[in-house]
Amino acid sequence: MKGTVLGIRKLDFKDKDENKIDMTQYWIGFNAKGTEGMQAEKISFDPKYEKMPAPDFAVGEVVQVERNTKGKLIFSEEE
Repeated sequence: MKGTVLGIRKLDFKDKDENKIDMTQYWIGFNAKGTEGMQAEKISFDPKYEKMPAPDFAVGEVVQVERNTKGKLIFSEEE
């Protein structure tokens, strides 16, 4: 499904155990059955788990997202 990037937050800090946290959070708005207006969901993108850099999206950009097996939104490959 297509969603719109509503917000972006870049995180870069050390946690209480001195582990580096370097990730990007995206808030994506999308149309959902039973929702008036848009529903929004946060996607956290951590490059160390994704094995690639975070997407360089801009606020207002329309992106392709899908739900994983746990019902969370994930970015999908463009075809």
